[in-house]
Amino acid sequence: MNKGIIAFLAFLAVVLLGIGIWTATPMGGGGLGEEGVAAGGAGGVATPESPESEKDRSEGVVNIVDGRFEPETVEVIGQANVSFINRDDVPHGLDFEDESIEDVERIAPGAAHVVKMPGDGRYAFSDPADPGLKGTVVVGG
Repeated sequence: MNKGIIAFLAFLAVVLLGIGIWTATPMGGGGLGEEGVAAGGAGGVATPESPESEKDRSEGVVNIVDGRFEPETVEVIGQANVSFINRDDVPHGLDFEDESIEDVERIAPGAAHVVKMPGDGRYAFSDPADPGLKGTVVVGG
């Protein structure tokens, strides 16, 4: 083989090895996480502007299943949207104690309804057809 080709292949191997090592480090976006499990995503360092807990609370989901709200209490930040997903076999409604939130007469089985929360506070809700079926949205942050 030509010395030029060998030199090029050696250079290419070093570059590829360097890329492999870089992507296997936390700053490179790969490698192993704290639990020894492969880490995904873009990696890097979390910034105070976007802590993971706030990202998780920017939207909420409440499932209606087996005649109950899951979870009974959901916590979100700011004026978040909360999706109410009816995974039950019967229709359900939403009756909010706070008059600033419009009640929902009917969410059909398999359907969802999104409610935009007005701001910080605790917002209790129930199913008008089953007043014992209750939940709370806690908005803060």
